[in-house]
Parts: sequence; C-alpha cells; structure tokens
Amino acid sequence: MKRKFFVLLLVGLLGVTSVGYAQSAIPFVGKRFFSLEDGNCNEHGITIDKQGNTKIWTGACSMSNFKPYTVYKGKFKPNIPFTFFYNGRDREVSLRVTNTTVALVDTKGDVVYSDSCGSYSEGRNNPCVAPLFKP
Repeated sequence: MKRKFFVLLLVGLLGVTSVGYAQSAIPFVGKRFFSLEDGNCNEHGITIDKQGNTKIWTGACSMSNFKPYTVYKGKFKPNIPFTFFYNGRDREVSLRVTNTTVALVDTKGDVVYSDSCGSYSEGRNNPCVAPLFKP
C-alpha cells in the first residue's frame, strides 16, 4: 500500500512539475503584432493561449484586397518554423519568440541578417529582429 501511494504521489508531482514547466516556457499569453520589414502590408500577428496553442498570421492590408492568412498553427516551440522572403527568395527559417521580440534564426540558431529586414533608412544587411507590440 505504501508503494502504491508513493508511485501515485510521484506521478502527481511529475504531472504538476511538467505543467508548470510548459506554462513557464510560454513567453506571453494573448495577442501581439510584429513587422520584420519596412513598408505597407508587412505586419504579422501571434496569439498564444494558456495551453501553449499558438497561431501566427499575416496581417490584413487596408491598402489592397490582401486578406490575412495563417502561417503557423500548433503548440508553442522556442523556434517556430517560418518561411520568409529574403536575399531574393523564400527561405525556411525559424521564428524565435520572446516576451518582447521576435527574431528570424537559421538552423544553427543564429539571427538572420538581410536587406529585407528592418527599416529602409537603416541601410543594408540588418538583423531580422523586431519588437512585439500589443494591439
């Protein structure tokens, strides 16, 4: 009987610990927006709920008939798969999300640099890092 109680207690503690860890890995709960490049219609949004369900979408553009669409939907990961057009073509990278910023990173985890990122006034070969802002 003691052994059964110990096993149940251990399983219960592991469950509570893993739930706490999963929630602490989520950088925020709610909706945020970001733009990695200058210009019109380049906004993205990200929503993360308490369970870590994550959705990333492109923003609607009032200047055209461009409609928002989902580019990622799944559980939160430290590096979310993401396709971004830079240096002349679409590239598969990851989006690293923190509580205040997003960054495009390569397969080594290094921040991507590109002429496509940042403000046009910043010049060439900028880091692909952007602040997150609330709606």
